[in-house]
Amino acid sequence: MKNKLFFALLMLLLVLTLGLDPMALGPSVEVEKVSQYQGKAIDVSISVANAPIAGAVFDVAFDNNVLVPVSVTNGTLDEEALVGSNIDGLASAEGITSVKTVWLYSKAADGKNIAATGGVLYTIRFEVKETAPLGVSNLTITYSEGNVANSAFEDVAVGLLNGSVNVNELPTADKPVADKADGKYIP
Repeated sequence: MKNKLFFALLMLLLVLTLGLDPMALGPSVEVEKVSQYQGKAIDVSISVANAPIAGAVFDVAFDNNVLVPVSVTNGTLDEEALVGSNIDGLASAEGITSVKTVWLYSKAADGKNIAATGGVLYTIRFEVKETAPLGVSNLTITYSEGNVANSAFEDVAVGLLNGSVNVNELPTADKPVADKADGKYIP
């Protein structure tokens, strides 16, 4: 345990002092940083780099006053991978504060890990609430020990890079206008 903590602190010090890209240091998973308007949908990619994995369970936490998760879809790294989440089949994910996903490499049963050096594991689609405050809303990725493994079921430690959604105000020309007759909005 002390060795892992020492190594993590050493890597952090190296990144801070040398300005290195953490993705270049070893196995890592990154949540994309994106921008979108209030009331619009946005896709956020979860990518992996340099990680010989065959399966993983990740949580992506977010502010549910800003975002509502809509769906999770497979990424481009392995288009036949099995992907599941805690929002699958829900009529509405309103009130949920994190998306838990399970990703399983399609060739894991054959004893293989992903061969590519990196790519998109999966994508989470969010709806940005019309009432979302403007500015940056963080997307924080976590996993528990033992929830990222290779095809031999050995634990794989990965660095995590959080993402965000920068919420922008919808341009005036694109805002719905209330119909004077009945007060309903006209798109």
